[in-house]
Amino acid sequence: MLFFSVYVNAASASSTQCLTSLHGRGPRRRVHRGEESLERTRLKFSLQGGKVTALCLQEGEQVWALNIKRALLSMLQTSRMASKQQLEKETDVYGTCTSRTAGLVKTQTVSTLLLLRAQPGSPSGADSLDVGVFTDLQFEDEGAARPGKAQASTPLQASQTVRMLCSLTSDPQLVAQEFLQLVFQLRDLTLSQLKTLWQEASFKCRNDWQPLLDALPACGSENCILLLTDLMRSKELEEEQAYAFLTTIALIPHPSPQIINSINSFIPLLKHFMLGHSAPLELRLAAIQAFRRFPCSADRSVLLQLYRSSQEDPEVRIAAYQQLMRCPDQDVFEVVKTTLRSETSSQVGSYVWSHLTNVLRSEDPVKQSLIESLPDDIISRDFEAEFLKYSSYF
Repeated sequence: MLFFSVYVNAASASSTQCLTSLHGRGPRRRVHRGEESLERTRLKFSLQGGKVTALCLQEGEQVWALNIKRALLSMLQTSRMASKQQLEKETDVYGTCTSRTAGLVKTQTVSTLLLLRAQPGSPSGADSLDVGVFTDLQFEDEGAARPGKAQASTPLQASQTVRMLCSLTSDPQLVAQEFLQLVFQLRDLTLSQLKTLWQEASFKCRNDWQPLLDALPACGSENCILLLTDLMRSKELEEEQAYAFLTTIALIPHPSPQIINSINSFIPLLKHFMLGHSAPLELRLAAIQAFRRFPCSADRSVLLQLYRSSQEDPEVRIAAYQQLMRCPDQDVFEVVKTTLRSETSSQVGSYVWSHLTNVLRSEDPVKQSLIESLPDDIISRDFEAEFLKYSSYF
């Protein structure tokens, strides 16, 4: 039987940084290679309101060891920092069982597991336990820098790792280990050092693999993202590489203002896709719908241009109208009234007419400000038609 004892020394409940760590200590009488790997590094994580919200991997951590620590963390997190004793059912990697939470102490009744059964029992102590393995888990506050931390990596070390990766293609396990090492090395480099490294080590291996390019998105640091945006602007990235980079940006948990400013340089591309008739319709619609996240102060002249153009696809015109009406003003109302009066598309005219009609008839308090701002003569032409045949707003 396997027992776990959990001791909480300090926990950060409000910080978004990884200031808490998980450290495992096994029995001292039998030392195995697996135990050494588990005990070698601490897993830093962010604990907020009893939930583990972020993990900060340590250099040299093996994947299998990390997965074991993830499993332990899933058992330790609670739904809230309880002020009094509470009983509730929780689901983790071991199944669904009853948990008793009191302050920072959490106890799980293993015998109540629904997916994994265990015999009732309780740990009697680390030294007197004869059967099984006793593991001690400790939470420690690590807000301050630990003494003896290794020096920051250099561009030369990263360049050597890239070359080593090209020579280790026959050993997948070693390749994965060295690739993770490269990711940690990149996080220590400044933007100027990364640019120099890119000039020296952006080559492809014999199998056409580009280790440095794959490691930059995985790096995720501010400097790595800034370098990737520069490479994308200068068209040094292929289409698949650019797509992978944009996907990485969406997964950054706490982007800095510098990262956001660098990404803003791609906004003009939206206008290019919106007006480009050679682009697929789905891409044009996605570019238009991106305006839903923009503030009302953003320039929306391209939306007016698309909506007024009778030569445009009806779906594009309707999508442009939808985004315009998110931040309407008197200029937008005037364009809508003028365009509706001379509308040649039954699809667009029917949708705009049904939308305005529904808004004016609505008693929704959220729409009252829009209703009050609409001109009395904005519906300059009726487009009442079969709703199954033409586009309509409901």
